[in-house]
Amino acid sequence: MKIFLLLLTLATTALAQTAPQEASKSLTHALLNKDAATVKSLLADNISIIWSDGKLYDRADLLDLAQQGAIQEYTPYNIRLVPVDNNSAIVTYDCIIQMPEGDTGLAPRYQHVSELWLKQGETRKLVFLQFTADRPVD
Repeated sequence: MKIFLLLLTLATTALAQTAPQEASKSLTHALLNKDAATVKSLLADNISIIWSDGKLYDRADLLDLAQQGAIQEYTPYNIRLVPVDNNSAIVTYDCIIQMPEGDTGLAPRYQHVSELWLKQGETRKLVFLQFTADRPVD
C-alpha cells in the first residue's frame, strides 16, 4: 500500500509540474489559430503583460491580438519550467515571433518569454507574461 501511495504521489507531482507547460502550449496554439475563447479561458482576469516594446498591457489587449490574428509565427524553443510551489510555476522559453508591434512596424523576431502560471481550482491561469527582445544591449 505504501508503494502504491508513493507512486501515486510521484505521478501527481510529475503531472503538476507538466501542467503549466501544457497550458503554455495551449496558449501558443490558441494565439496562432485566432482562438480567443481558449486564450480567454487561460488568462487570469488581472494578468499583467509586458511586451518587448516595454509597455504594460492587459487581458483585453492580448484578447484583441488573438481575435485579429496578428501573431503570424510563434515558435517556442529552449523551454524550461521553474516550479515556485505546489500552485505556481514559471515557464520560460526563447521564441521566434512574427507580428506587428508599435510604431516601428515589426516586433523583434527573437525574444525571451517568461510566464507565471497559478493553479486556480483545477485549472491553470496565466497571471504574468513578459517578452524581452533578444538583442545586444545598446
